[in-house]
Amino acid sequence: MLYTALLPKWWFKVQLTHAPPEKQPRRSGRTLGEQLKTMCPTLADPAKAHYIPSWVMPGGDMQTIYLYTQHFKPAGCPVSYERDIFEFSDGGKAAIDWAQPRRDAVPGSPLIILVPGIAGGSHDYYARSFIHRVSQQPYGYQVVVLHSRGCNGVDLHTPKAFHAGMTEDLREFVKHLAESRPKSPLIGIGFSLGANILTKYVGEEGASCRLVAAASVCNPFDIDTTVRAMCLPTIKNRFLYAAALTRSLISVFTSNQKVILAGEVALDAKRIVSARNIN
Repeated sequence: MLYTALLPKWWFKVQLTHAPPEKQPRRSGRTLGEQLKTMCPTLADPAKAHYIPSWVMPGGDMQTIYLYTQHFKPAGCPVSYERDIFEFSDGGKAAIDWAQPRRDAVPGSPLIILVPGIAGGSHDYYARSFIHRVSQQPYGYQVVVLHSRGCNGVDLHTPKAFHAGMTEDLREFVKHLAESRPKSPLIGIGFSLGANILTKYVGEEGASCRLVAAASVCNPFDIDTTVRAMCLPTIKNRFLYAAALTRSLISVFTSNQKVILAGEVALDAKRIVSARNIN
């Protein structure tokens, strides 16, 4: 896998072509595909809108492996952060990483809230590459990364950790930013599990949502179906997807085991640390 870290970046570039803009239909469809056709008309025509992957990495599995190798090349997307600790109303805490330079002194400057994937964070390549791009001109956005409780160097302070359906922390943090930066447009972007949490939050808030825009990247829309698929006895699940995610979750548990086990829910610590899949 490490050989990809030595190859030129242009080998791995992809091309996304949009169809010519069209007037959006007034009525949305019922299925997710129909809704995407309604809300994203420039991607609706497969004859005009298409995606050309890198010839070196044509499939999703190889692209995932390549993404992993980029953790060994931090110089490729240098991003420095300033860390704050955000305390929630129930006493829980989470790491908040502000991409540098901070633009607090610029009133009304847009602020992007990045919600990472499961047990992920500001150190991940997908986060660094995105922040490196949007923080530069012509964009010049300020970006802040909201980590999950118990992750990225901040231990759990309550038995409550995180899960795919938990939007309370994101809601409280967005509310805090909206009140402390009333003139700054707030934009959300989520990756993987973070995308699922973000879209659930937007749907729950409806017309009262404090975000002016939101982007969902690699969203596992149906968590149950996704978990079932990742637990199938295939080689790539055993050695790649399920294995990596299970190790990440076990690491979060072992780092916060005493606090988690002190909660009201009875858990079998031995079975958790010996788990081989996420189901």
